[in-house]
Amino acid sequence: MEIANKTILSERQKIDIIDTSIITLLDLRIRAVGEIGRIKRIKNIPILDKSREEQIIKKIDSTSTNSNLIIPIFHEIMNQSKKLQNQEKWKSA
Repeated sequence: MEIANKTILSERQKIDIIDTSIITLLDLRIRAVGEIGRIKRIKNIPILDKSREEQIIKKIDSTSTNSNLIIPIFHEIMNQSKKLQNQEKWKSA
């Protein structure tokens, strides 16, 4: 196997490990989002919290050297989180 192929394989193995961590963390986030949705329903608090979303984006922008790539990913994560909270609301209705 050429050196380039070995390097690619090695980097892909790193990515696989990172992906496993991301999946685990997203699962934890989803559980927390569901719990927040449950509390919001009990307390009659709106699902959308624009200031919280802005806070998350600002945090990414100030801490990541790749914020231009990460912010769109977090927009999708937040969109899916709102969908989950809305679905949970419908399930309990």
